[in-house]
Amino acid sequence: MQFEPSTWALYGDGGNVMDPADAIPAAARLLAASGAPGNLQQAIFAYNHSPAYVQLILSQAARYANGALRPSRPPAPPGRSSPSPRPSSASPTGTGPPAPTTTTAPAWP
Repeated sequence: MQFEPSTWALYGDGGNVMDPADAIPAAARLLAASGAPGNLQQAIFAYNHSPAYVQLILSQAARYANGALRPSRPPAPPGRSSPSPRPSSASPTGTGPPAPTTTTAPAWP
């Protein structure tokens, strides 16, 4: 997950932004403070100000709610293979400068 430093300061609760055990609850706190569960569209938009992102997340949530329990990536556009996993920019310990990477994964559509 990605957080702006100012957002992490509000919702990170003193945790490590690189640790999913801290980042996932922080995201939940941000979403709840932004209107979830009553207004998921508004809450998701508060996290990422992209209407396309909001629709993607809501469509994925609907898939899970309808029994599609396996996570999946959005389909690749015609003529393009699915994006590969992005390399981690975190250092092994989660502190210090990002580890250098030699490849860049293609951007998701």
